[in-house]
Amino acid sequence: MIDNNRAFRAALAADLVAFLEKVYPEINPGGAL
Repeated sequence: MIDNNRAFRAALAADLVAFLEKVYPEINPGGAL
């Protein structure tokens, strides 16, 4: 379960970064994140 939870949180973080890059592109101008 620990590995599954880690993978789930990693996917969630990736989705969050993608969302922020779409909604606030000025925050991350060169893909710094």
